[in-house]
Amino acid sequence: MTHRCPYCLTSTFSTVDGLEAHAEECSEEEVTCPMCGGRKTQHLHGVSFSGDEMEEMGLEFREDYASGMFEHPCDHCRGSGKTTRGSWQWHLESEAERRVGA
Repeated sequence: MTHRCPYCLTSTFSTVDGLEAHAEECSEEEVTCPMCGGRKTQHLHGVSFSGDEMEEMGLEFREDYASGMFEHPCDHCRGSGKTTRGSWQWHLESEAERRVGA
């Protein structure tokens, strides 16, 4: 049986011991924050709008949005632009649990 690392998703191991040793190290590896893409900021806590919704908001809102008025430090990396693989995996699992009401 082959075991795949849950953090990098590319490394595979034939033993659980090998996987656990790798996963512990891999989870602490620093990566670009997937939430903000390394930009260090995000708009309106990651909320996105369709073109129709932006049209409904009006010209003033669109101009403010485009100017960065609603930007704030990224919720996940706290404005550093970096996070660890393990931290991001925890975030994904927490979001999945929240969405199913666990």
